[in-house]
Amino acid sequence: MRPVRIEVQGFGAFREPTEIDFEGMDLFALVGPTGSGKSTIIDAICFALYGSVPRYGNKGSVAPIVTMGASEARVSLTFEVAGVRYVATRVVRRGKGSSATTKEARLEAVDGDVLAGAVGEMDGAVDGLLGLTFEHFTRAVVLPQNEFARFLHDKPAARQDLLVKLLGFDVYERMMRTAGARAAEHEAAVQVARQRLDALVDCTPDQLDVWGQWVLLYRGLRHEVRASRDDLRALQEQEAAASAAAARERDIADRLARAEVPGAVAKLAADRTKAAARLEQHALDAGEAAARVEKAQAALAALGPRDGLLAARTAAGELEQVRAAHAAAAGRAEQAAAAVGPAATALAAAEEALEALRVAHAAHTLVATLELGAPCPVCEQTVSTVPKRRAPAAPARARKQLEAARESEATARERSAADRQSADELRARERALAGEVGKQPPPAEIDRRLDEIETAGKALEQARAADVDARKREADARAALATVDASLQKATARFRRQRDSIVQTGLELPAEHGDLATDWPALVKWAGTEAPGHVAAAATAEAAAAELVRTRTDRLAALVAQVRDADVDVPARTTPDELADAVVQAEQTALAEQRRVQEGIAERERLEAQVQATAADVQVAHELARLLDARNFERWLVAEAFERLVDGASRRLFELSAGQYSFAFEESSRDFLVVDHGNADERRSVRTLSGGETFQASLALALALADQLADLAADGAARLESIFLDEGFGSLDPDTLETVAGTIENLGAGDRTVAVVTHVRELAERMPVQYRVTKGPRTAAVERVLR
Repeated sequence: MRPVRIEVQGFGAFREPTEIDFEGMDLFALVGPTGSGKSTIIDAICFALYGSVPRYGNKGSVAPIVTMGASEARVSLTFEVAGVRYVATRVVRRGKGSSATTKEARLEAVDGDVLAGAVGEMDGAVDGLLGLTFEHFTRAVVLPQNEFARFLHDKPAARQDLLVKLLGFDVYERMMRTAGARAAEHEAAVQVARQRLDALVDCTPDQLDVWGQWVLLYRGLRHEVRASRDDLRALQEQEAAASAAAARERDIADRLARAEVPGAVAKLAADRTKAAARLEQHALDAGEAAARVEKAQAALAALGPRDGLLAARTAAGELEQVRAAHAAAAGRAEQAAAAVGPAATALAAAEEALEALRVAHAAHTLVATLELGAPCPVCEQTVSTVPKRRAPAAPARARKQLEAARESEATARERSAADRQSADELRARERALAGEVGKQPPPAEIDRRLDEIETAGKALEQARAADVDARKREADARAALATVDASLQKATARFRRQRDSIVQTGLELPAEHGDLATDWPALVKWAGTEAPGHVAAAATAEAAAAELVRTRTDRLAALVAQVRDADVDVPARTTPDELADAVVQAEQTALAEQRRVQEGIAERERLEAQVQATAADVQVAHELARLLDARNFERWLVAEAFERLVDGASRRLFELSAGQYSFAFEESSRDFLVVDHGNADERRSVRTLSGGETFQASLALALALADQLADLAADGAARLESIFLDEGFGSLDPDTLETVAGTIENLGAGDRTVAVVTHVRELAERMPVQYRVTKGPRTAAVERVLR
């Protein structure tokens, strides 16, 4: 696996979208101050592939990768394996509280093939593609902080598992399992073959001859049954024809027997003749009544309208009334006019009396004002004497009398005017009526003509009543005729059904004359003469059919007995077709058994040879599985690999430690030892090394593993095309650091990607490419610098 490009957002120190391009980079350093995010890039590579970060310890812990305050983290890694590029993408979203969940995981080739589309599919897809689990990846490819020495300090079993995985030695275990499975498979095949041989115990040449004889027997019986089946079918057809003829004759006889004449047919014809004659007479009467109505209507119309005469007679009577009323009104008008004069005189007298009373009161009032010797207010003469006067009467009564006189006078004048107007109006009406009456005939002539019109009207009413009565009698006669016709139609339909029923038999019936009373008795009489012959014909056909049934039944029973004698199981009541099918089935069964025995004989020979050959294969597979047992062959291979790995790592460690140390491998404990050449080649545990020495030993072991993996691995094993070193280079002295730098440079010259994470300036400057990581106030940033 070689990284090509990684894109992160919301991942650790990288809040904002950040892309890092590793295209064509074989050797580079990730540099920057502590806490800037250098190791986060290594974390992102691990998380994109395996969904876990090595330094978090708990593989399922994903919440810490999400940037503080962000809702999700997204990482996408483009990488190359064996020349093919892939993209691994994962998205983590925060949940409630401090929880987070991987919501999206996807692994696909750049050409579009999808290897995994869900979280649950990713682990298996990545393991299969890289040939490494997460644990193996962090021991051999990515060596993160605090995990650098894991392979050095691992237990022997863990180191063996890693080597087996890296070197592809598990292929031998698979070969062992395959050999064991194949041995079991061959043993099962032998067992099945022997069981099959036991099942084929009856497949012998003698049994083959027996089934051959049965086949010949059934073949001959099949031909005989088919021939008899044709004869039986012919008998059945004859039987069916005889039964059909008997049914036909019996049906004809039944139809002829059902012919009968109802008793009311003759009466219906007479009733219709009477009803038709009655209708004809009433129709004539109705026509004559209608003519009388027309004549009476014409006579009444010739007399002229009655309304004008009535109006003239009314006008003459009204004239006489108006004349009398006018005379009375004229008398009343004269009387009213005469009453106006006295009323006017009385009014004048009342006015004079009131005026006199006013003068008297004025004088009385003036006297009260006179003084002796004073001038008179009227004549201005000196008053010599004051007269003594009695007080006049009060004027109220005089005023009432005046008002009454005025009302009487006005009433008299109004009555006179009204009576005069009424007399004038009556006079005008009298003159108008006199003009109208003068234009009309005399009253006697009018009365005569009105009497004639009344007489003609009564005659018309009588004619109309007679017409209504005649029409009702005609309608009753027509309804009576319809009732008789309906009964006659029903009888005709019944006759037609009887006749049509006989016509359907194909018999030639007597001709019809169009008279139901004649045709129906003739039909019944003819049917009575024809029926006995058809009854006899039906009996003859039924007897023939019964004889054919007996013959067919006897022949079929004999054929069934013959088939049963040939050991064919058939029911007693069966048809010829069922019998033929049973024989054919028996023949097919015999042929199948014959073929089965033939095939069984051949299969016995094949199985016997197979058992013999497979038994040898079982022995070979068992021996191969025993030889490839992991406790033997695989352990030997791992030991050889460790021996070569220790040899290469020793040379690396000797170089890195300036000749101070080399490696040794203790076979009994299957553990690494360090040889201290500065202390008389003392051998001691690698756990006694200091921190810097442990780093040198771990680096030597990792570089040796990367160098020699291709030579040690079996075909198809994982290839370590990349190595990421994230460990404390700052603990090395300058000379050792120089040696380590040279070693890393040589390692990067091969066909692999080598990356170091360091803040040691001297080491970083030795790298041809630097990715400088800086941490800003919001997000970390990466800049690629070519040296």
